[in-house]
Amino acid sequence: MNPKSERGDFTSISLKPIPAAESMTSGRTGSATPIGSINTLDQRHNEVDLKTSTVGNHDVEDAAAEREISVVGWDSETDSENPLNWPKKRKLLISLTSCLQAVQCTLCASIFTPGVKEITRDLKTSNELALTALTFYVMGFALGPLVWSPMSEVYGRNYVYHRTWPIFTVIQIGCALAPNIATLLVCRFIAGFTGGTAVTIPAGGMADIWTSDEIGPPIGMFLMQAYLGPIIGPLIGGYLVQYASWRWTFWLCLINCFVLGLNFLWYPETFAPILLERKAKRLREQQPKTDTTRILAPNEVHKKSKAEVFRAAIWRPWRLLFLEPIVFLVALYISFVNGVLHLYFAAYPIVYRGLYHWDVGNAGLPFIGLAVGILLGGVVAKHMNQVHIRLKTDYVTKTGSTIYPEGRLPYAIIASFLVPGSMFWFAWSGDGKTHWIVSILSGIPFGWGLLMILLCLFAYITDAYLAHAASVLAAVTLMRSTFAGAFPLFADRMYMEMTPKWAGTLLACVSILFIPVPFLFFKYGPWIRSKSLYTFKDV
Repeated sequence: MNPKSERGDFTSISLKPIPAAESMTSGRTGSATPIGSINTLDQRHNEVDLKTSTVGNHDVEDAAAEREISVVGWDSETDSENPLNWPKKRKLLISLTSCLQAVQCTLCASIFTPGVKEITRDLKTSNELALTALTFYVMGFALGPLVWSPMSEVYGRNYVYHRTWPIFTVIQIGCALAPNIATLLVCRFIAGFTGGTAVTIPAGGMADIWTSDEIGPPIGMFLMQAYLGPIIGPLIGGYLVQYASWRWTFWLCLINCFVLGLNFLWYPETFAPILLERKAKRLREQQPKTDTTRILAPNEVHKKSKAEVFRAAIWRPWRLLFLEPIVFLVALYISFVNGVLHLYFAAYPIVYRGLYHWDVGNAGLPFIGLAVGILLGGVVAKHMNQVHIRLKTDYVTKTGSTIYPEGRLPYAIIASFLVPGSMFWFAWSGDGKTHWIVSILSGIPFGWGLLMILLCLFAYITDAYLAHAASVLAAVTLMRSTFAGAFPLFADRMYMEMTPKWAGTLLACVSILFIPVPFLFFKYGPWIRSKSLYTFKDV
């Protein structure tokens, strides 16, 4: 089975290279294909059918009758320009770079939280308002990808990176020098709005370069790194606040962002439609003036401008979130678990500084339990991918289908039980009387379950919505970041008035309601996907 046949993007277009004499008078063998010989996949999720794309008031075939159109594709299944065929070392380097940038962006979210009391004192504000610096950041995370992710599917991944990362870097100066809480909140929102691209777009970028059977470990590594960031943040920030100042948490972010930004000097464009546009442009420049053939990339066949395509694409995350039951339930589950993680950024200091009387530096150490759990989850990611391949092979043999995203879900089913169990554990052991190591150890199963739920469900919707991976993840990020921003706001009052024991118990009881979600998709996922307008369909 050809792995590229599973792709829902333009790399999946089956091109039949024709002899040079038939293709173009310039003699480029296999570089372009007449419009009549294009075979397309089911385009309901691609939103572009090359055989019926309109040119003015005529379809492409009518236009071709007036002037021959040749659509550029890959020269062969092994074309080295195709990102799927890039050397493995290069793809791993790209993935690792994406991971480091994600760590930095998520670390910036929580690194200042140990200094909330110091911010309250220095900026003369309330504890709750100081904590909204986290809320403003993650709300920027929620809204930014709604613009940047569709833009990356129209203009390319690097187009977005080159415009957002410099802003994300420079705005750290505003955070560090903020003279009042209003300035800090505005700068934090801008930082989240621009920095969110490093968390959402890389998933689409990895789908550009890895096949369905290969993408599991890279996505696992990416999510593991992305969720280590906010957990490492309080560990580093606690000691910076204790021995320097809360402002130094942002100076450190500035230094890290500048260093990581140097990667964009070599970071390649991975989005196949943009690469084919560049190839088409190169061929047009080489084309003899006597050759009247129109050489176009697949997404240049229609007459719509990029701005028109972008305006249509910007609404796609909203449609996916509210009209696709798979996307909505996945987003809701991921958002709740992620919200609990961000609530812990406020709850842990309440428990360990308030009940165990630790200083600000050591109060970040309990996050080590969560970090260990996430690292253990990363170790399991490779085996999870092997399980997926085995289940997919069995499913393909039985049904003849070419895809089986549900094969990603077995570990999510296990994790759905571990997460509420670990939450009960923390709620009933972090009481100031039980030894502190008991409550810290509860973070290990929570961290492992958190990563498994995120990894399995993210991989599931990435496989199911390959053509619109960035938009799907933008939709999920919208809800996820909304929960992450809201949960810390009520954590302080909730834990103070209900006590940590009963506040944690309430959250654990809510998490039980999500246990059926991965099992529901595992059992009924193929049927639900068959009703969708956006999920990938077999040819």
